Amino acid sequence: MQNQLTLLRLLFVVFVVSISLAWIASATAQSGRRGKKSTTAEPASTPSPTPGPRKPDVEKDTVRFIVGIYRDGFSNIPLSYYTMVAHACAERLDQGPAVKVEFSSQNMTRSDAVNSARAAKEGFVVWLQLKVESLDNDQIANSLSQVYVEYTVLAATTAKTAASGHTYQQGYRKGGVVVNTPGTTRGNPVYSEQLLRQAGAEAAERILDTLKIEAPPPRRFGM
Repeated sequence: MQNQLTLLRLLFVVFVVSISLAWIASATAQSGRRGKKSTTAEPASTPSPTPGPRKPDVEKDTVRFIVGIYRDGFSNIPLSYYTMVAHACAERLDQGPAVKVEFSSQNMTRSDAVNSARAAKEGFVVWLQLKVESLDNDQIANSLSQVYVEYTVLAATTAKTAASGHTYQQGYRKGGVVVNTPGTTRGNPVYSEQLLRQAGAEAAERILDTLKIEAPPPRRFGM
């Protein structure tokens, strides 16, 4: 009888141990399956940068000029006068805030001016001449006071005339009236030189005005 009770206790202990081991194995398996779930987070999307305001294209808005002058070899006008007038015109054009000037130091004929305009992609060619005011249309000046400036503006690619005209020697403008500088005489070489510089600058002013290009107030040359 005693042996049977011992055997039953032993069987009961084995049964309990077996149930415990089975429960532990089941719990471990379920925990392992839950641990296999992915925990990788999706990367956060980077916001695209907001485009800023477009900067103005200064180069694109700039008006370009090529300035040249025809030096007449049959005239008795000093060659330095041609260069002086052309420089005065180019400098006045270049004072415009949206203007870029290229000065041609070569003797520019009418044909040269037309070819330069047709070859240019944009802007204008300013062709200058010094003429003599004479009744018989003679280009030999009896006095330097007879010399005046003639200008022609040719548009790029087409070489069509965009502006033309002439400016004469005159004294300073004072209250809308032209006055001569005291102590000077019309025809005096030094005086005529200064007045021709002024005429070259005035030609530039008229060109800017005709083409509707803004420029600062004119600067008068000292005598």
